[in-house]
Amino acid sequence: MRQTASADPQTASRRQLWLAVGVVALCAFAASCVATQPPLTDAQRALGIPGFWKGFWQGCIAPITFFVSIFSDHVRIYASPNSGLWYDLGFMIGIGGFSHGVHRGGAASNRRRQRRLGEAKT
Repeated sequence: MRQTASADPQTASRRQLWLAVGVVALCAFAASCVATQPPLTDAQRALGIPGFWKGFWQGCIAPITFFVSIFSDHVRIYASPNSGLWYDLGFMIGIGGFSHGVHRGGAASNRRRQRRLGEAKT
């Protein structure tokens, strides 16, 4: 006969506390990844405008940035003062890398499913 452990209220509240801490930490991490574009001053312009690597990074975090941009007027997916073609190229590679990874995961899943079906028939 198997005995079930009684639910200790202190353990349950501790578990809820750690869950809340985890959710807050995950939200803080996601919020730290969004790309924002404040107005460019002359001093900032002298430092340089976003180029290939900034575009690549912003392309990679575009899904997170899109979600945040729904709720915030200060967050944009695409940096408007940028270096042109190099920024565009980096952004497209970054966003393409994200979507390609999702596509490859689905293809691998289909191959595994087909293998299982093939083994079941034999």
